[in-house]
Amino acid sequence: MGFYWYALFPVVCNLWGYMPGKLGMGEDVPKGVILEWASWCRHPEYAFGRLDGAREQAASFRSPLLALSFSDDPYAPAPSVDALLGQFSATQPVHRHLTPAEVGLERIGHFGFFARATASCGRSSTSGSRRGCGAERDPTMPPDRGG
Repeated sequence: MGFYWYALFPVVCNLWGYMPGKLGMGEDVPKGVILEWASWCRHPEYAFGRLDGAREQAASFRSPLLALSFSDDPYAPAPSVDALLGQFSATQPVHRHLTPAEVGLERIGHFGFFARATASCGRSSTSGSRRGCGAERDPTMPPDRGG
């Protein structure tokens, strides 16, 4: 992924002024967003090494926390998600690492989760329900409000 963070994203954004969605991001993304994201990804502590107060805010977060990661996502492999969740020490994060097949899809990647094909999985997963996400409801999450 280093090629993306150190070369592709900065070069494309500085040439075109934004990251065109047709290059795999789904939608056009503003230059500042991509360059900030790239700076986080180049840092060994991700955003926690770049944003003032981020580590303290994460450590004090007390709400239920559900994180989904996908086996075909090169941007957020399971160990990286686990490291990120390790910063949330005041809660007990739930991490579900899924394969596309578990949710009835051929691929999800990093950006595909919120695509139309996976909308039902996204809606149910944010409420703690895993209907449509390859598993039963998690009893540690708040009740599904049908959103």
